[in-house]
Amino acid sequence: MNAVRERILIGIKPYLKFAEHKDLISFCVSSECFEDWDEVEENYGNACADFNELIVVVEKEWLFEYMKMNGIENPLDYLQNEYISDDSYEWFVNAKEADKVVLVGFN
Repeated sequence: MNAVRERILIGIKPYLKFAEHKDLISFCVSSECFEDWDEVEENYGNACADFNELIVVVEKEWLFEYMKMNGIENPLDYLQNEYISDDSYEWFVNAKEADKVVLVGFN
C-alpha cells in the first residue's frame, strides 16, 4: 500500500453509528496536504500520494457545528463556494480525532 494512504488510514476506526444521525456529507482534501515534502526530496516515490484527492464522508451535523464554532456562519454555502484544502485538511484531522469519519475514498 502507498505510504501516504497508510498514514491517512492509521487511526480511522470502523464507523458503527449509522443509526444515531440523519445525514452525511462529504468534502475533498488535496493529496498534497498529506505528502511530507522533506521525505519526498530524500525518497521520491515513497512519500508521494498515488491519488489526487481524499474524499471524506462525515456526520453532517458534526461538521456544521464544528464549522460554526470556527466562525463559519453558513456552512453549506462555505462548502459549496469557498472552502480550500487547508480547511478540509483541518476538518479531516478533527473528524478523525472525534471518530466522526464514516468513510474515506481515494480519487
